[in-house]
Amino acid sequence: MRQIVQVKKIIDSHHAEIFLERPSACGGNCHDCGGCGGESQSRIVIATAENPIGARVGDKVYIESDTKVIFSAIFLVYLVPLVLFFVGYAIGHTAGFLPAVCGGAGFVGGICLAIAYNRYVEKHKTVSFRITAFA
Repeated sequence: MRQIVQVKKIIDSHHAEIFLERPSACGGNCHDCGGCGGESQSRIVIATAENPIGARVGDKVYIESDTKVIFSAIFLVYLVPLVLFFVGYAIGHTAGFLPAVCGGAGFVGGICLAIAYNRYVEKHKTVSFRITAFA
């Protein structure tokens, strides 16, 4: 994914903070969609990016994100709880326990893994963006 952003702050010689606009689910056409009340729901997020080109504060630059990091987060947040629900359900059914309760416990375990992953990413400030060129 490639996007134009603005450099907010230089952290060190290899990293910078950037303003990253995350558009709404309807892609910025909120008036056409109508699902969110007609107001634009985009958010400004501050993120860290690798800065190999030496961009300075205020520069508009192109960034690219590592799709591997994004897809692993999607997998962990959406698929792992679902898979653990079915695994828990199957174990509960096979063992003669309440399958729905075991499935629910598996789902909650998957959600806990997603929360732990989110805390790890926030704590270690993993960088998934790279500044590639000036805009």
